[in-house]
Amino acid sequence: MTRFFSRWSEAVFTAFPESSGYLQSKRVLNFGNPLRPSLKPVDRKAARRELGLDEGRFTLLVLGGSQGAHRINLKVLEALPGLNREQVQFIHLTGPADHPAVEAAYRTGGWSAFTAPFQSAMEVPYSAADLVLCRAGATTIAELIRFGKPALLIPLPSAAEDHQRLNARWLAERKAARVIEEGDLTGKNLAEEVSGLAGAPDRLAAMAAAAGGLARPDPARSIGAYLLGELGGKSTSEKTSA
Repeated sequence: MTRFFSRWSEAVFTAFPESSGYLQSKRVLNFGNPLRPSLKPVDRKAARRELGLDEGRFTLLVLGGSQGAHRINLKVLEALPGLNREQVQFIHLTGPADHPAVEAAYRTGGWSAFTAPFQSAMEVPYSAADLVLCRAGATTIAELIRFGKPALLIPLPSAAEDHQRLNARWLAERKAARVIEEGDLTGKNLAEEVSGLAGAPDRLAAMAAAAGGLARPDPARSIGAYLLGELGGKSTSEKTSA
């Protein structure tokens, strides 16, 4: 849709520099993806306490959007036998359909876990996490960058124009994420990926630094300033010509 309408636009704001090659606007401006101001890091230990989690344990945040992602939920549960419950704990935002089953699996298995169908104040789960397992939508990528979080990305295969795979590849090429195609995702390889990163703090820290290094300074303010500048310029031009 953006590509179609770009040919008639004065400017298009993008989240990724590479988007300019797909657009026909007079101007393509890479200001980043604006997020709400409240979505910013808080103290990690305080966030874990708020969620009832161990302050010092490796924490995996699992999310699949507001409606969850059934396949990701399923594969996380299949991965549990391959993970060490003394090493790993979970924040799992399941979506409404899978929440009862996921919550029961953690409880009966004796895992340290916070589960919820969804979470509106996402600054707490992101701040508490060491690693994020998620889809690769543009907003999710922007959130990972803002919080400087390494990620295991599972692109949604049915996403329009395969944009999630492109997003995931972009972040992985910058050493901030690893990508597992949904068709390749198993409980076994997921457990191996999580365990490998949980046991490699230096590698995890490098991925986190790479993610945080991609942050753009205040995209919303940059977009607003550009628009006000354009409107002010046009107003002055109209007055002069009159």
